[in-house]
Amino acid sequence: MEMKILLHVDQLDRISEMTGNLTNLLNYRTNHPDDHLAVIVVLNGDAIMATLMPSFRQRVTAFLHAPDVAFHACNNSLNSHGINPGQLQSGVEVVEAGVVDLAIQQDRGFRYIKP
Repeated sequence: MEMKILLHVDQLDRISEMTGNLTNLLNYRTNHPDDHLAVIVVLNGDAIMATLMPSFRQRVTAFLHAPDVAFHACNNSLNSHGINPGQLQSGVEVVEAGVVDLAIQQDRGFRYIKP
C-alpha cells in the first residue's frame, strides 16, 4: 500500500500534536515495512515560530533523517513573523505560500490531516 500524508500546522499550540502524529506514522511504517509512506509537514501561520525553538529543531532533525519525510515552511509566514529563511535548519524547504503548497500537495495525492 502507498500512503501520502500531508500534516498541516498553523497554530503554535498544535506543534506537539503534530510531532506525535508524525511519530505514530513513522512507527506504523516500521511495523509495516512493505507499505510505502511519504509525509510532508507544512508549517504556516503562528506555527512557523516553532522553527526557532531548540526542542522543535531537534525533533525536526530526527524526522528529516527518516526517508520520505519533508518539512515545508511558508515564506509569507516567515516574513510576517520576522524570520529570515536563513535561520531555518538545513532540510526545511521554504515554499512561497503555505496555502498554495497545501493545494499542490493535495493535487499530488497527499491526504490532508490537520492535527
